[in-house]
Amino acid sequence: MPQCDEKYSLFAAALPPTPESERRLSALKTDVAAKTRESVREVARAMSRPKEPTAEPLLILHLSDLHFKAETNLDAVLEPLEADLRRVLRGKPLDYLAISGDFSDRCNEAGWALAPRFVTELREHFGLDALRIILAPGNHDLVYSDDHFTFEKKLLYHDPNGTPVVGGEPIPNEKYHSRFHRFATFYHNLYSAKAYKEDPASQFDLIPAEGGLHFLALNSAWQIDRYYPERASLNSSICLSLKRRGRPDRSPSSSPASPISSNVCTQYSTVRAASPNTLAASGHVIPCATSNTPCSR
Repeated sequence: MPQCDEKYSLFAAALPPTPESERRLSALKTDVAAKTRESVREVARAMSRPKEPTAEPLLILHLSDLHFKAETNLDAVLEPLEADLRRVLRGKPLDYLAISGDFSDRCNEAGWALAPRFVTELREHFGLDALRIILAPGNHDLVYSDDHFTFEKKLLYHDPNGTPVVGGEPIPNEKYHSRFHRFATFYHNLYSAKAYKEDPASQFDLIPAEGGLHFLALNSAWQIDRYYPERASLNSSICLSLKRRGRPDRSPSSSPASPISSNVCTQYSTVRAASPNTLAASGHVIPCATSNTPCSR
């Protein structure tokens, strides 16, 4: 008979598994996995579903470079922003919120604790659902760490005394694509069933909105890491994916311009007529090397 203040193992009275119990457990796991996949598909369908046309202008709030850190006073950020929006909107609903990167200054954990609170406050204040919020990471939104590399030691040179000097060449390892895991957690918590992919070729969102408008969110920091902090570009595989899914008129990029960035900008500038209402929200705007059209991140 159980007695008060006594500790009992939850598994002490567990029955040994039987073929029937194992069959039912396997069926349950299959059912949960199927429902999870369906939830992911439903989110994807909702994000790709054309919206109803409207004659009213869309009101879009675009924010960038928030750079939250431990000493950031969130109320001091939100109060003037919300006051300005009330003055500008004059009672009209906000349609979309787009935030284009650098949520947390130098990817610090305290900043990532503030970022979801900031977005939640705006969501609740303006009645936005998750599908009306667009997120894109910046170069501050990835972890800079040696954990993402394996060091291949080799002889660099001999000092004046003839002593060999050995150094390590950083080689990206299996953890390399997890550099955006803090942004990925933030992204997944917003969209619930939708995960931020580790594969750089899948790190984009093309989101249709009302009136034929499309939001294109790209990760131009996908090649930036501990040893290459300035290596900003676009993944060339994304161009092919976007050609299949839709044709935006401008390509977000980031400074400095790279051959890939310029090439993608050039390709997209030639197909503007196919989707004239694509919005390229940017943090830092730079001129394309091969076009007068500005590239933006």
